[in-house]
Order: sequence, then C-alpha cells, then structure tokens
Amino acid sequence: IPAFQDFTVSAQNPFNPFGETVGVAVSLRSILSMATDETDFFRPLVGVKGSFDHRWHWEISAWESRDWTHVLDSYAVPNDSAIQNALNSPNPATALNPFVRGPVGPLSVLNTLFGSENYKEMGRDESAEAFIRGRIVRLPAGPVKAIVGGDYVRSTLYENLINDGVNQPSTRRNYNRQYSAVFAETRVPIIGRIGRMTRRFMT
Repeated sequence: IPAFQDFTVSAQNPFNPFGETVGVAVSLRSILSMATDETDFFRPLVGVKGSFDHRWHWEISAWESRDWTHVLDSYAVPNDSAIQNALNSPNPATALNPFVRGPVGPLSVLNTLFGSENYKEMGRDESAEAFIRGRIVRLPAGPVKAIVGGDYVRSTLYENLINDGVNQPSTRRNYNRQYSAVFAETRVPIIGRIGRMTRRFMT
C-alpha cells in the first residue's frame, strides 16, 4: 500500500528476500530517544508605597520575569536520505534489514541515521502597576471612597531553533504581546449605621 510506505528497499540490499524493490515502513526500535530539558528562572520585584493628607494612599510596583530553556532530544530527528541510502546499500555491514523482528542494523549504523533536536527559548515578562485610593468626601451615611489605577504587561518569547528537523538550522524567531488597562472604583454609602432604638413605657 503506497500510503504506508515510508521507504523502499532496493533489489541490491543483501537482506531483501524478494529480489526486487519493495516499499517498507521502518520502525527503528533499537534507537532510544534521550531528552534533557533544563530551565532557569529569574524574577526581581520592586515596589514603593506612601500616603499624603492622611486620606490618600498610593502604591507603585514593577516586576520582571525571565526563563531560559534548553531542550536536547537525542535521536529525535530522522535523516531520511541516510535511512534510504542504508536500505539501498549492497554492503551487509552498512545495509539495514527491515525484514527481521529485532534490530534492523548494528547500533554503529543506526546512530548515523538520526540527528538531535536542539533548541533554546527565553521567555520574558515585564509588568508595572500603580494605584491611589482614599476618601473623597464624607456624607451623613459615611465616607465616599475611591480607587484609581492602571497596569501594563509586555511578554516576549525568543526562540533559537538550532535543529528541530522542520525549520532551517539556527532559525531565530521572537513573539511579542502587550496589553494595558485602567481601573476605577467608587464606594458611596447609602444608608448609615442604624443604632438600637428603645422605648420606655410608662405604667
């Protein structure tokens, strides 16, 4: 079935029992992928706050977060041309034998048929926030309070695709996203505290 044929085995392959070119779908079970994933984090934070007129309080804060990731996955990127050459090889020492249930070839040959997936990423977030809150005026029912503020966030992702089997080696990309917002809230009392009322009855 052509749709399930990843490669072909030439008639010159010494392990080909059919004597003609045949299609195969090869699973190289002898190769075990070995992945390592390392990530480092860094997150500084600064902030200041204060008040004035004993009624208003303010606060400003900013932080930055960074992470560095390095992924190395051995034997994860197949070299299709090298695999096909090994299936076409007439030399028993370098030819693959996909017609056996065990390893299709010596490990020294299989090691040359795969590359390592290797890429690095760095994520970066920058954020700032500020607000002020306090009492605007006092009503009979209580004080009118308000808060006004805003925040800003910028996110960036950097990629260095050293070798991922899809893109050109050492492909570099970066992605950016940013957003900002303002917010405000006012609290107005409608009904004040209701004290206890007592009645005295005269007899």
